[in-house]
Amino acid sequence: MQIRSKLMVVVFFFGFMPLVSLFWFVGRTGLEAHNGFQYAMTMTLIGTILVGLFTPGLVKRWIFGSKLENMQQFCQAVKEGRYDVHLPVGNSTNDQQDENEWQVLMRHMNWMAHCIKVNAADLQQAVDHLRESQQEIRQQRDELKQAQVRQLAVQAQLERKTQDLSEVVGKIRNLLDNAGQGFLTFAGDLKVAGEYSAECVMLFNREIGGEFVPALFYPGDEQQQNFLKALFNKIFKEEDTFLRDNYISLLPEEILLGDTYIKAAYKLIQSPLEPYGRQILLILTDVTEQRCMAEQIEQERNILSMVVHAVTGYHEFSKARQDYGAFCREELPAMLASSRTAAERVDMIFRAVHTWKGIFAQLDMQTLAARLHELESQLEKLRNLLEDDLAEFELTRLFTRYSQLVLYGWLEDEIRLLTNVLGERFFQEEDKIIIEAGRLKQLEERVLQILPAGQAKRLLSELRRLRYKPFTDLLQRYPEYTLSLAERYDKLLRPVIIQGQPVWLDPDRYYDFAKTLIHVFRNAVAHGLETPEERLAMGKEEWGRISCSIREEDGRLVVAISDDGRGMDELAIKEVAIQKGVARPEQLQGLSREETLRLVLADRFSSAATVDELAGRGVGLSAVLEEVNRLGGQIHIVSEEKKGTTFTFVLPLEPLEPPEGFDVAFFAEQLQHQTGRYLSEEYRIQVEAVQELAAECNMIPMQELSSFIDFQGAWPGRVMFSSSAGFARQLAGDFLPDGMAAEEQQMLVESVFSEVCNTIAGNTLQLLPGGQVPLSMGTPVTIWAEGASAKYAAAAVRLWQIRTDAGPIALSLISLAKEREDAYGASTGGR
Repeated sequence: MQIRSKLMVVVFFFGFMPLVSLFWFVGRTGLEAHNGFQYAMTMTLIGTILVGLFTPGLVKRWIFGSKLENMQQFCQAVKEGRYDVHLPVGNSTNDQQDENEWQVLMRHMNWMAHCIKVNAADLQQAVDHLRESQQEIRQQRDELKQAQVRQLAVQAQLERKTQDLSEVVGKIRNLLDNAGQGFLTFAGDLKVAGEYSAECVMLFNREIGGEFVPALFYPGDEQQQNFLKALFNKIFKEEDTFLRDNYISLLPEEILLGDTYIKAAYKLIQSPLEPYGRQILLILTDVTEQRCMAEQIEQERNILSMVVHAVTGYHEFSKARQDYGAFCREELPAMLASSRTAAERVDMIFRAVHTWKGIFAQLDMQTLAARLHELESQLEKLRNLLEDDLAEFELTRLFTRYSQLVLYGWLEDEIRLLTNVLGERFFQEEDKIIIEAGRLKQLEERVLQILPAGQAKRLLSELRRLRYKPFTDLLQRYPEYTLSLAERYDKLLRPVIIQGQPVWLDPDRYYDFAKTLIHVFRNAVAHGLETPEERLAMGKEEWGRISCSIREEDGRLVVAISDDGRGMDELAIKEVAIQKGVARPEQLQGLSREETLRLVLADRFSSAATVDELAGRGVGLSAVLEEVNRLGGQIHIVSEEKKGTTFTFVLPLEPLEPPEGFDVAFFAEQLQHQTGRYLSEEYRIQVEAVQELAAECNMIPMQELSSFIDFQGAWPGRVMFSSSAGFARQLAGDFLPDGMAAEEQQMLVESVFSEVCNTIAGNTLQLLPGGQVPLSMGTPVTIWAEGASAKYAAAAVRLWQIRTDAGPIALSLISLAKEREDAYGASTGGR
């Protein structure tokens, strides 16, 4: 039944039936005008209204019933995605024509759910496929991102490589352009490749790309060009290395372009573009300045050699000068005016010129000898002329050009050179050499610097004989002075005799030391010798003795000054040392006798009030110690009470004969001595002992702070000082203000330690004998490296530990000469 039909039934039943029933009842009973009727009508209307109020619910229940709830559940299930729900249609006949709207709606909803279910499955499949596609797309996108990242990385790396390559090429180009050499390459066509260094442009004054190399070497000389072309072709084609090297050796090592001397070196290299192709790398160096310097050095060598011969063989030189003057003024004009034939006169003059050339060559007057050789060559040509008249004419013309003034002028030129070096007074007297000692010293230094070692050694020995004196000459006034001093002190003294062999030395170097020995002689008289009465009471003869002996021992000067006086009192020395603040009582404990005696050398030890009570030494001896230290020497004191005292001074000696090579042992000894001296004088740090250590496997252990100083010249090597941080900070103590940052303190300590090491090394250089080949010192390099070590596998290494009262300091000498020989061959110097 349709919903519309049901509604009509409801309306009829609940709308018309009550009214029809009411009117029928009224008509039957005749109650229209009865009050009761009106009351009934009223109640009926009220009932109708109440029925109307309750009828929708009943209608809803009757028409919709549970279908609405089922539809709600159906919609909720569909909303939740459960598409297998079903609404019951309630059509028993399954006749769709007999279904109401509600059943049609439910049937449509069932069909809709079925369609949604089918579509949902298809949609889910499509979604799954879409998700798979999305995942695949996402994966591909990630892969693309990774590929892009890799591509960017490769691109960045390529850019870096390109930049690095550009920088390397730029650096190489910069190096080549600033190396002071020309670099170019060429292949079998003998044409300069497009790339060459800037120096090539400077050498050839133009761009040379593509130019023919033989033409660059010998412009305008076709024969030389053809020779180079043939030689280069051989080099490029030859496979045999030995033959190829022989061909290369025939190439010119030096070429002359205008006024420029160019040194050429050749390297056969592989072509970068052709794996089996060859190129020649040509390295060109402008050696014009070196050639000029070499000529100047050679000229200065000749001058020095001539100067030395003039000084050491003055009489021969003076006689040659006089005789050559006579030859130019008298003998040569006489030969030219002789009545002999032209040929005979040419022979006479030829022999005379040849003789003078030999004499001046022996005197190392090379320029004059060369000029005479030129004249001799001209005379040789005249000797070959057969016609006497022609010879006469040529002889006259020759000596018009080579007049006697010209010939003697050659000698005057050499004399001017000698005068510039030796001074004007050198030629003032015929029988005597007058030359300033300072000029001789300068001459020795120039000989060492310029002349070869063998020639320098021979000439130095001769020069020093002119300047050196026996050491006894510096002490000549002391015997008389000592006797007069003894008279002032009312003491009897035998004449002082200076004994020993004559030791020749540089008076300027040892003069100040000899001057300070006056304090030793004075103290020997004033405080060493007793009065005649005291000597007699002690069983001695009343005349005292003071002696001085001089000798040379192991390349050192040994001077011993002795007296036979009362000797030194150790106890008195210690008392005065404490009183004058020279040492504290605890420092004097355990001192040996010699260490106690050395206290008299202290600067503050002596005073007039205490020395007489001490009856020993002291006055002025600190000055002697200072000079001995300056010379790198040592003082030994031996004293025996009631028998006397001996002061022995051992000083390095600069001998007449220069040493064969550099004395490394002496250098090491002086380094140790100067280290102790500097620490004592500047920081009051005393050296207790020096011990040489073994360098295992040439390994040098380093303490916290180490300073390296390189040396070049006679001894190519390196010196290392190494100390603890505490020791170094003690050296820098006065320079470290409060509140300084730790990093700044470390830098300051490093700087002070470096300066201390530099000063010690510099002081040591000043003590090297003048005969040593020059030695130059580099700048110290100082580093902090605790627990490190330096190894020099091919060097000669020596180690010392210098123990001081402030801690140890290590000293190392590394001789690099052996290392250089191993690396470059025995004839090569230096690293």
